[in-house]
Amino acid sequence: MLFFARYLGGILHFNSIYLNYKIIRFIFSVFFLFFILFTTNINIKDVTFHNYILLFFVYIITTFLTLFSKKQTILDFILDIVFISALIFLNFDLFKYLALLYIFPIFFASLIIGSKIVFLLAIIIAVLYNYIYYLNDNMSEQNLISLFLFDLSFIIAFFVGYFLHKKFEIQQRYIKLLEQKNEENKVYSKVYKISADLAHELRTPLSSILASIQLMKEGQTSPRLLKIIEKEGEKVESLLKDFLLFSRPKDIKMERVNLNEVLAQIIRKNQKHHINVESYIEGDPIIETNKVAIESVLNNLVKNAFNWAKSKIKITLYAIGDYVYFTIEDDGPGIKEEDKERIFEPFFTKSQNGTGLGLAIVKRIVLEHKGNISVGKSDLGGAKFEVVLPKKQKNENINT
Repeated sequence: MLFFARYLGGILHFNSIYLNYKIIRFIFSVFFLFFILFTTNINIKDVTFHNYILLFFVYIITTFLTLFSKKQTILDFILDIVFISALIFLNFDLFKYLALLYIFPIFFASLIIGSKIVFLLAIIIAVLYNYIYYLNDNMSEQNLISLFLFDLSFIIAFFVGYFLHKKFEIQQRYIKLLEQKNEENKVYSKVYKISADLAHELRTPLSSILASIQLMKEGQTSPRLLKIIEKEGEKVESLLKDFLLFSRPKDIKMERVNLNEVLAQIIRKNQKHHINVESYIEGDPIIETNKVAIESVLNNLVKNAFNWAKSKIKITLYAIGDYVYFTIEDDGPGIKEEDKERIFEPFFTKSQNGTGLGLAIVKRIVLEHKGNISVGKSDLGGAKFEVVLPKKQKNENINT
């Protein structure tokens, strides 16, 4: 249903109709000029012929230039009306039936603009055509009937276009409502999935804790049971801490942070003796950010690299123009192609000790900083994460 509505909305979009109208108008004017030149018996030396050429030249150039304007204006349709009127006025006997062409600017003006002022335009056209007709032909009873039918067609063209405009507006509002509901359903679906995943992640450590407590109640006290309770309790605490950081943003003022200093501290904290770290840091990359947020980003990425690396990690940090670039690579097993999109989802993890929220937190913070994060394959053989962050933020506060 939503797909059909979007498809229909694309067809009925007023901007698309307006552009197509202008394109067809331009093509028609060019072909009509050639039609006049090669099918009518107009003397090339006649002054009227030169007037035709001048009229068509001005009209074709003007319609071509309007192709580059996206603004919907009634002046576009007035241009067509003036052109048709000028043709009829220059040679009434040859072009009097071109009055039927008035229907097109009236219809499309009312369809696209949807203003009742177009009705006034239709009345003016009727009066103008009647006056030209009066100047060039006798007002017999048959001619009066013909004029009446022309005038009636102008009015009908306005009402048809106007009511279609209103109908299309209702259709577009309906499409917009469907899209909003679809987005709401996606949000609810995501919330339900995260809630279910959180319950699943909590169930395992809580089951271990409850089982250990039950054994202790039965008199089986041992340091091993206390160790299980302590370990699983720490896992629950870490999981809840990450979840709160991920799901409960709060506004925190930003400050200037030296990424070189922050990164050095994080590397020291996560350092493992069997892993060699190669750091390539250029200059003194300073960005406007929240220190806690950026520490969370760098710490999660560095910790992730140390957890998966076999013997080597490569870190690059530099600034170019208004952006800071951070890259971290490892020689671990890497990330499967089918997992590259999923690794940033909450609770998706391949690690037994991870909460599955680290990379989700990283992506949320990076996006809120108007930055970007991507993952690929490293020349070292493992994973490669690239983060791009602007040096300055437009807003004083960000969510972290």
